[in-house]
Amino acid sequence: MGVVLLDPHPVRSLSQIAARLKIWGMVTALGGTFSTFQTIEAGILGGELGPILRQLGYLLASFSGAHLGYLILVGLDGK
Repeated sequence: MGVVLLDPHPVRSLSQIAARLKIWGMVTALGGTFSTFQTIEAGILGGELGPILRQLGYLLASFSGAHLGYLILVGLDGK
C-alpha cells in the first residue's frame, strides 16, 4: 500500500519485488514435490513411462507459471 501512495512508479516496484520473490513462487508451485519424485522413482523402477511424463509435465508447468507471472510484471513495467 505504501508503494502505491509514496512511489511515483508502483509497477516498477512490483517488478523489482517479483524478481526477488520469483524463486519462492516456484517453490510454492511445486508444493508437494516429495510425492512427485516418489512417482517418478516408481515409474523408473517399474518401467512405466506415463506417470514419469505426467509428473515432469507438472514440474514444467509450475516453473513456467512462476516465470510467466514474473514476465507479465516486467512487461507491465515496460523494461
